[in-house]
Amino acid sequence: TLYREARIADEEGFLLSVLPSTGAAYMRRDPYWTATSNLVGNLVRSFRNSPSIIYWGLFNEFGQFYGLGNAAEQTPKTVEMGRYCESLDPTRFWCSHGDAEMGVPAGGPGPSAVRSIHYPINLAYGGNDFPEVAYWYAEGRRSWQGVSPLTKPLMVSEDLYHGMNDHISCMGKWEDDDMYEADGYLRAWRKAVAMLADGYYYAGIGEWNPWFTYSTCPDNPLFADGPLMPDFLIARRHGFANVASGTTFEDSLHVYNELLAPEDCTLARVDAFNGKPVGKPVVERFTLGPGERRDGTLAFRVPRLEGSAPGRYEVAYTLSSGTNALATRTFAFNVLPAPADYPMPDGAVLVDYGTNASPVRALFPADRVFTNAASIPAGSSTIVVTGSVPRDEGTALNRRVVAGGQALLLVGDDGGWSPIGIDARQAHAHAWRRTPGFLPDVDNSLWSVWRPNANLGSGAIAKDATLDLDVLVDSCHSAGFV
Repeated sequence: TLYREARIADEEGFLLSVLPSTGAAYMRRDPYWTATSNLVGNLVRSFRNSPSIIYWGLFNEFGQFYGLGNAAEQTPKTVEMGRYCESLDPTRFWCSHGDAEMGVPAGGPGPSAVRSIHYPINLAYGGNDFPEVAYWYAEGRRSWQGVSPLTKPLMVSEDLYHGMNDHISCMGKWEDDDMYEADGYLRAWRKAVAMLADGYYYAGIGEWNPWFTYSTCPDNPLFADGPLMPDFLIARRHGFANVASGTTFEDSLHVYNELLAPEDCTLARVDAFNGKPVGKPVVERFTLGPGERRDGTLAFRVPRLEGSAPGRYEVAYTLSSGTNALATRTFAFNVLPAPADYPMPDGAVLVDYGTNASPVRALFPADRVFTNAASIPAGSSTIVVTGSVPRDEGTALNRRVVAGGQALLLVGDDGGWSPIGIDARQAHAHAWRRTPGFLPDVDNSLWSVWRPNANLGSGAIAKDATLDLDVLVDSCHSAGFV
């Protein structure tokens, strides 16, 4: 079948990577290496004239980091196999998938012309969140293998699956509870790929091979809207989606051509607020060269809200060439009341769990401030909460919610708020600080937020579905709401 696949790829223009052998550690004795040498030699001689094959991937996770053998003993033999490939085909490079440069000690400088690593950054927890984590390489962060310098091309030969499918609820950070529906689950995967592509295309990573869930199933709806790894991509640099009423928003915009040919492009933009068009469509025309990125600006004046109800602002882009649509992307923003526009609900009381410095406290007279749920006057339907709520207090507040009240968590701390403790690795929704120095008086722990039908608390802990928690707001800073 490889002959047929290579022939079709040559004709249609697909690029192929090959992997002739993995082999377990106990197999790596002399007979194994002799047989592998014959296999690799036959493979290279048979397909070196096939232009669709871009490099020779000899092995997979073969002893550098994964405990399958002694790196000091096995690495020289793998390198010897790579040199053998070079002698048969000097026009292509070789690598061992997931084994960096094939250096000794593991992860150090080695003879491979490229670095190949797997799952370089934890995407699901440990303080890393989409979409910021996608720019780890461009920002010079180190992978767990120790890779960061931009001195050799980087191949991320496996990515995304670990931290996504084995910690599934992390998808709720961008897909909310909808991810538990079949269509929402697939949308979450597509969005994850798009967000990683934002950062990886920006960094110019040489090869990227994301692993998906059940991607080989026939008629998989995961691919219904086209290829997951887009040839053309419209992206904004930051992902923060909350904007304040009456302010001006601005972010960097990037348009990518990942193909090997130039394209004459038209980029059309249409804005809308609460479903109604805003202004006139904007059209730009330009040529994108092979592998080129065009930088621009996404900016708009945020409409002023009437009252305290939030709004939705959307910026829809379409990239086309002639009559062919190359890419579409809609960026949606939650328009929230400006700090001075948000009144406290009539009759609201404040329960302050140890954050006496909270700016929210100044919004309440002293006789409307309490320190525990038991002291709240009967009939108080709206309870504003600041601080980290102990388990018993969370349960007591929940009883009021079940009875028809509302609890608004305005200012949290590192403890978060939940009547039960759940592993923070099962995180859902967050807010991120997008620009260095933005709101410097807000601690990072306060940026985590809970969407009403997903998660709760600054620790991004999952909501307990057995409780009737009704949290309306979960983000605040010293100047008011954002």
